[in-house]
Amino acid sequence: MSTKKPNEMTLGGKAVSAQIFFRPAQANDSAADARTHMERHPAVTEAVRLAVVERIRANNPDGAQQFDIASRQNDMIGMFVEDAGRNGLDGNDVADVAALYWITAWSVVHRHSPTDPQVAAVRRQVRGALAHAPELMAASDEEKQQMADDMIYQLMLLQAAYQQARSSHDEKALELLAQSTYRTALQNKVDLRAMHLDERGLADKAGERAS
Repeated sequence: MSTKKPNEMTLGGKAVSAQIFFRPAQANDSAADARTHMERHPAVTEAVRLAVVERIRANNPDGAQQFDIASRQNDMIGMFVEDAGRNGLDGNDVADVAALYWITAWSVVHRHSPTDPQVAAVRRQVRGALAHAPELMAASDEEKQQMADDMIYQLMLLQAAYQQARSSHDEKALELLAQSTYRTALQNKVDLRAMHLDERGLADKAGERAS
C-alpha cells in the first residue's frame, strides 16, 4: 500500500479530491450499487489498520499504541458494518461509508445530530455522485476497500473523541475537535462550516447542493 499524506484521501494509490463525493448527482441506474459495493479482503483491512497506527504514531505515540491494541483486540470494521446495517446502511459499500464519514464530520463541526431523513438524503446524494465518478469506476474492490476502511477508522476515532467530550461536558475539547475536523475537511476542499444539512442533503448556506 502506498504511503499517503496526513488527511489525504486516496483511491488506487492516487490522491483524489473529496469533491468526488459531492459532484452533481447522476440519475440512478441498475449498476450503481454494484459499482460502489465491494467485497472485503482481510489483508486489506490489516494493511489499512497498520497504516492508521503509523499515522497516529507520528503525532501521538501513546495514542497509536492504544489504538493498535484496541483495533487488534476488537474487529472495529466488523462492528462498524454491523452498526451501519442496523441503521439501514451498508458498511460494505463505499458510498454509504463516505456518507457516514461526512455526516459525522459535519455533526462534529456544527455540534448537531442529524435526523434519519437527513442521513438518508446524504446517502442518496453521495451515492449519486460517487457511483458515476471515473475514479471509482476504474477502482478494484481492494482499492475501494482501502478508501472505505480508512474512512471507517477515522470516523470511529472521531465519534469516540466527540462522545467522550460530550459526556464529560468538556467545551474546550469539543471546540478543539470541531476546529481540527473543520481543518481536515478543508484540506480536502470541503468547507463544512459553509454547509447546511437538510432533508435534501448537504448544501452550502446559499442553498446550493455541495458540488
